[in-house]
Amino acid sequence: MSESQSFSTSRSLTWEYPALNETFIRDEEGDLDIEEAYVKACKKLKILPSVHIKQSLRNPSLDLSMKGLGTKGLAAVLEALLIYQQTIELILTNNSIGVEGLEILQQFLTSPSIRVMQLNISMNQLKGGGFKLSEIILTSPCLTEIDLSNNGLLDRDITDIFIALASTPSVVKVNLSHNSITERGGRDIGRMLNDTKLKDLDISWNELNDKGAIAITDALKQNTTLSKINMGTNGLTGLVALQVAQILTTSEKYQTLTSIDLSGNSLFDSKTGDNGICAIFTALQANSGVILKELKMRGCVLGAKSIQLIPTALSHCVVLKLLDLREAKFCSQAKAIDVEGTKAMTLISPLESREEVEELRRSTSELAKHCQVLFREEDVTVSSAYKEQSSSSSSSSLT
Repeated sequence: MSESQSFSTSRSLTWEYPALNETFIRDEEGDLDIEEAYVKACKKLKILPSVHIKQSLRNPSLDLSMKGLGTKGLAAVLEALLIYQQTIELILTNNSIGVEGLEILQQFLTSPSIRVMQLNISMNQLKGGGFKLSEIILTSPCLTEIDLSNNGLLDRDITDIFIALASTPSVVKVNLSHNSITERGGRDIGRMLNDTKLKDLDISWNELNDKGAIAITDALKQNTTLSKINMGTNGLTGLVALQVAQILTTSEKYQTLTSIDLSGNSLFDSKTGDNGICAIFTALQANSGVILKELKMRGCVLGAKSIQLIPTALSHCVVLKLLDLREAKFCSQAKAIDVEGTKAMTLISPLESREEVEELRRSTSELAKHCQVLFREEDVTVSSAYKEQSSSSSSSSLT
């Protein structure tokens, strides 16, 4: 829907919300303040104004999460914000605005006076709203970040969204986690990813599986803009880990990734065992052009070979600052074994309960003091305390 804006007289500005069959007329010479405009809009829509919302409207970073807005509540808020025109970040998480609410939101965002840069409309039941979302992306000149997580978005929605992103260089950060993106959606993302200017993409907690993720990693081998990618919890095996290793061995021109998150995936393959993870650590050791600062593989399955590679890889990759291996599992045999004609895997045990971890901890602390390695939750607390102490020491030395 395009913005419906017209002057009915020299003094009045008309805003129409066809989704609600409502029209708001504001006197230009004697504009109401933002709080009065909100109350007046609520009265017209026959809903009760919220004291909390009324008191929050002047905040440039406006968080209206879980306020039960619905489409009418959303229209009342946006009518008031048309007066204020100072909102930079708009958070509308979990307000049941639905696809119908997207029409109202688009009209608001396309107003020349609105300069919302960060938009969070997660958890709003937007399944099937891909086309409307694409219109919002295409017609919101100031938008740089959009959070669409937890909306039940389907593959066809993702296709519409990426078609819009390919034509909108201003949008650089997108969160599509916790949706229903499958292999087909992964293929479409891979096909269009390099036409976008995205720097940060979160597609975790979907259903990409190996084929969908490999389509994306294939694109990343020639991507020059993306710095952060999160493909956590997508049912990925060692085949994808091998692809990630190939990304890390490309020329410096394509070394743009500073953060890779593969948490929640085993990264273990029944045929090749932990070869994919081994390839990642080998790439970190071999390619001096890597600029990766964070590698998160929480919950992955490590074999003896990959564990042995960690200290050496970290000692060579001095730019890496964080390696997250919390909840990792250990497989004593890297490949699947054949027991009476059936495939079975050697018993997998928690990594943190094994003796190898203490030796690994000692080796990494000696060879890679530049990198924070997390093996268990306690390491986060210890590391944070260490950072605070180091920061205090640095401040003291400066003074």
